[in-house]
Amino acid sequence: MYNDKNHIGNSAKYYTGKKCIEQECNNPAGTAWSPLWCVDCNIKRIEKISDQLNTGLDERVMRRIASIKKISDQLNTLVQNKNRKRI
Repeated sequence: MYNDKNHIGNSAKYYTGKKCIEQECNNPAGTAWSPLWCVDCNIKRIEKISDQLNTGLDERVMRRIASIKKISDQLNTLVQNKNRKRI
């Protein structure tokens, strides 16, 4: 939606009468997603935020997996030690 230039949320209906806040951009500001950026700059902004969130999520997931693997290894060691004591 936000990245479809023909979507109603990117139409002139949302223009604020101001220019985009990006320094070198003179396009009209205003979309359904933000009154401060033009359509093109808003698309770039949302995609950058999305990429950052996905990267952060990937890193958190990888840390969680490493933590679970460590716990699993510790449990396996405990079970092996317990089984050795039985023999």
